[in-house]
Amino acid sequence: MLLLASARAADAGKAGLDRAVEWSWDWWVLASLALTAFWYGSGVVRLHRRLGAARIVDGFESATYACGLGTIFFALQSPIDSISDQLFCVHMVQHLLLMLVAAPLLVLGRPAIAFLWAFQPRGRKWVGRIWTGLALHSFVRAIMIRLRSGCCSTLFLSLGIFRDRTRRPWIAKEFIRLSI
Repeated sequence: MLLLASARAADAGKAGLDRAVEWSWDWWVLASLALTAFWYGSGVVRLHRRLGAARIVDGFESATYACGLGTIFFALQSPIDSISDQLFCVHMVQHLLLMLVAAPLLVLGRPAIAFLWAFQPRGRKWVGRIWTGLALHSFVRAIMIRLRSGCCSTLFLSLGIFRDRTRRPWIAKEFIRLSI
């Protein structure tokens, strides 16, 4: 009985492994990568036509962007994706590929410039204004949050309020609420 059970388990494991080494062809991943590559490529072509020899995004940067997209494709469509459902260590390798390989390659490709130049001139100005406004708003907001947090910390620590936190626990809660 034990031999029969172990033989069935081995067959099931083999079948699962066979399914695990298949490439997955998820249409939404492929469509996203194709759309991103098209958008980047059209922006680079329009930029090169406009500026000629003064290349802002050159061949090296385009190649690094293409390698970044290739890394994303490999991480999300190769057998790594199928095996990552079964093995946590492979899932973490997938994360490392996406964060430590693909992300720097994509950033080296200077996609913001290429994506912006994929628009027509009027659209480019409109997107540029929105982009600049959002970036400035996010930057100012991040600075204000840090300043508020730093001021609260300095105030509470300099007044020695945390020494009384055992008698008045609401003070520590209020500090946490204000510093977030």
